[in-house]
Amino acid sequence: DFNGDGKSDLLFESASGGFAIWNLNGNAISGGAALGSPGAGWVYKGIGNFNGLGDSDILFENASTGEYASWDISDDKISGGGNIGNPGSAWALAAIGDYATTGRSSLLFDNTSTGQLTSWDLDDTHIVGGGAIGNPSAAYAVVQAPPAIKQQPAPTLTFINATSGQIAEWDVN
Repeated sequence: DFNGDGKSDLLFESASGGFAIWNLNGNAISGGAALGSPGAGWVYKGIGNFNGLGDSDILFENASTGEYASWDISDDKISGGGNIGNPGSAWALAAIGDYATTGRSSLLFDNTSTGQLTSWDLDDTHIVGGGAIGNPSAAYAVVQAPPAIKQQPAPTLTFINATSGQIAEWDVN
């Protein structure tokens, strides 16, 4: 929801790296805007509510440096954001979710060598908490269950074993 109306919207990326939004009202397009390009080297990574204002914000990673940055979106415009930080070359983004139950999205990283999970709890572009969560073992990968299925009071990490198909969950509080 990029315009704060409580309805899902669509985000598009053009072949040239520019982004645009379509606001939806049911199946109808009710508005939208071109946002521009984050610049050379920046790769779209996902959507979250990093500033806690309720509108969706956009997360990018610089493919060359490993730096993460966000665009805060309000009423279909870039209203803020900036550089967040660099977790280091051993870490890959695994998920985006409100793991600290603050109303703001956190970034969950997976150490590609050890399998260790760690989180960055964000207040806009500031890392205000987080840390090591645990190690589910190399056989498991983090997945995010659709919200309609996961009606839990506490954030939950869902894992799947790629070989056996076994699913495991961790409650994160």
